[in-house]
Amino acid sequence: MSNSQKIPSAGQTTVTLRGDLTIQNAITIKGEILNALNTSSVVLVDISNMNEGDLSLLQIICSAHRTADSMKKKLSVIGGDQKTYQQLIRQSGYSRSIGCRESLRKNCLWMYTEVSS
Repeated sequence: MSNSQKIPSAGQTTVTLRGDLTIQNAITIKGEILNALNTSSVVLVDISNMNEGDLSLLQIICSAHRTADSMKKKLSVIGGDQKTYQQLIRQSGYSRSIGCRESLRKNCLWMYTEVSS
């Protein structure tokens, strides 16, 4: 379902999530991301091999992004250009034009997300 690759010299960890990223796997997803945040200054969440996702995935990623910001760390999602993920963002109502708080106004993960139907 997931694995992490830490690059010590760069202080970076990539958390690779695969398969169904749904409520059934939410505890594992959250644990992997939080572990990476606790041990690295930069965390990349790779969802390029996602088969399916639901609202719980977006909630975990959003919460982790805010946590990273409050820890003065960076969290980014890679592989998020796939249609499944973009549709999930749009259909859940997460797409927005401005971040949720001042420190995230310009780098919100959900800003300007557009999907062609």
